[in-house]
Amino acid sequence: MRLGRKILNLRLDLRLEQHELAERCDVSPSAICKIETGVHRPRGPLAAKIAKVLDVPVEYLLDDSAAYPYPGTD
Repeated sequence: MRLGRKILNLRLDLRLEQHELAERCDVSPSAICKIETGVHRPRGPLAAKIAKVLDVPVEYLLDDSAAYPYPGTD
């Protein structure tokens, strides 16, 4: 699954709005929108922040071959 779609799905699972994820990651809502639509790909610290907020390992988040939903959740 592509990164942006995975972030979108995980965010929706947590019932977070884009602006809430953006606020928790210290970025603009438009940055989250661009990531979710595949225009941009988060790197380094931002990828780690997003993963932490979404409660998944950053390795899972960045692995396009990793299946959704995250197997560590019930």
